[in-house]
Amino acid sequence: NDTALEAIESVGFRKDSLSIYVNPRNISKMRGLNNSNIKKLIEKFRFNSVEVRPDSSLGEEELYIKR
Repeated sequence: NDTALEAIESVGFRKDSLSIYVNPRNISKMRGLNNSNIKKLIEKFRFNSVEVRPDSSLGEEELYIKR
């Protein structure tokens, strides 16, 4: 997802793992087909793991990245 990529790059996020919080309706969209978006983030930023977690307080076009 381009939104997540831009958010990670804008804060210079470097850590072993990453949690991305999205509206529950957008979990599969954030993960991508066969987890393709997760795989891209792991490859690009060398994370050990990336988790996508639901947060119903977020709008459908919002995301929150936990440091």
